[in-house]
Amino acid sequence: IRWSAAEARQERNMYYVTVQRKKELNMDKKEYILLKAIISCNPALEDLSKCSREIMQEQRDRHAKSLMSYIMARRGSKEGPLVYTEIMAYTDWLTRLIKRHKVSTC
Repeated sequence: IRWSAAEARQERNMYYVTVQRKKELNMDKKEYILLKAIISCNPALEDLSKCSREIMQEQRDRHAKSLMSYIMARRGSKEGPLVYTEIMAYTDWLTRLIKRHKVSTC
């Protein structure tokens, strides 16, 4: 892939912002793996059948519940709910970023 200087700069900035946000959330490896699983189980993907969407949503919900349980155990009832909300917002942001990136590279 050959990128222009502007495209390369945009790619580096996107990577930097993504990594920086992960650091700000103080995510450990298990939280990050669950985040990736939630993003991977996106029921809004194009060309999925209704049945496939339902399966993806079930898996996404399962991973989200696991993430919440893990965060509560790791960070406690005081900090846990806020961190979970922030990580889920990060998940939504990453999903939109990935979608926009796919559109811009096609």
